[in-house]
Amino acid sequence: MKQIPWESNIGARERAERLFNELDLGSVKSAFELTQRVAEVVGKPVRIEKHDNLVLSATTALTVDFPDYAAVLLRAGDKFYYQLRALHHEFGHLLFGHPGCPGELIDSELRGMFAGGRVYGRMLLTEHESSPLLSEHEHEAEAEAMADLLTRALLRPEYLNDERVFG
Repeated sequence: MKQIPWESNIGARERAERLFNELDLGSVKSAFELTQRVAEVVGKPVRIEKHDNLVLSATTALTVDFPDYAAVLLRAGDKFYYQLRALHHEFGHLLFGHPGCPGELIDSELRGMFAGGRVYGRMLLTEHESSPLLSEHEHEAEAEAMADLLTRALLRPEYLNDERVFG
C-alpha cells in the first residue's frame, strides 16, 4: 500500500505544535471558542455549513475564503466525529495561512457555489492517488497535525481519566 506523504511528516508535527502553543490553543475550552479564535487569527468571521450537495462526494470538507468571511463546508451525512476532524483539518489550513486555489481550477459543479472565493479542499485519496505538488503534501501534513492537536485539546479533558486507566 502506498504511504500517504503526510502520515510521517515529523517537521509538520513540530510546526503545528509550535503554532498551537504560540496561539495558546490548548486553553480553548469549547468548539465555539475555538471557532472564535480561528476567526481572530484569520481576521474575519468563520462560518461552518453542512451540505448534502452531491458535489461534496469526493471531498470530506472544503474551506472557501471570501473577502469578508471564511466558510467551512462539511458533508452533512458524515458521522459527527468525522465532521469534527474534517473541521479541525480545515481550521489547520486557516491557522497556517495556507494558500488556496482559485475556484475556477476546481470541479465545474463547485464553481458556481464558490464564485469569488479561494478554495481549500480536503480530498479523499485512494492508495494509488496523491497530489504531485510537494507544497500540498506539506500543507496537508500541517493541517492534519493541527487537526490532531485541536481534536485532542477539545476532547481530551473529558476522557483524560479514561486514558490514565486504559492507556
